[in-house]
Amino acid sequence: MISKSSKTVKEILSFLEERAPASFAEEWDNVGLLVGDPAWKSSGAVVSIDLTEEAIELATQRRISVIVTHHPCLFPKTRGISRWVPGTLAFEAAHRGIAVIACHTNFDRCAVQVSHQIAKGLGARVKGRLYDSVQEQRAKKLGRLVSGS
Repeated sequence: MISKSSKTVKEILSFLEERAPASFAEEWDNVGLLVGDPAWKSSGAVVSIDLTEEAIELATQRRISVIVTHHPCLFPKTRGISRWVPGTLAFEAAHRGIAVIACHTNFDRCAVQVSHQIAKGLGARVKGRLYDSVQEQRAKKLGRLVSGS
């Protein structure tokens, strides 16, 4: 039974996309809805670093139809669904009607709050994200190469 406050997988995915767009993920990464149907409904989500048996069991026990993971359960992305075989965790989640959404490098690039919380705990001040600094360095280097400097 799903509560009146349930959301579709698509609505949950849209909520996550607003905060960590898939377009921010590395080209090699596999993010977004990896298992399940966007029309399925869920009263919440189980959040886990990886898709695990424990996460699937918890979702099953609580009748939650979405697991949001950091690491993709299907990787590399070029193999995708063709790698499904009975017994894998992705297959098990689908079999139980549980959608799996991965937010990996797209989340890493958007999770400024994590840096602020760590800095606060260390008594430090955030000056920016490493990713931004690396991108700026690449852009400066590329600019020098293009301009012939």
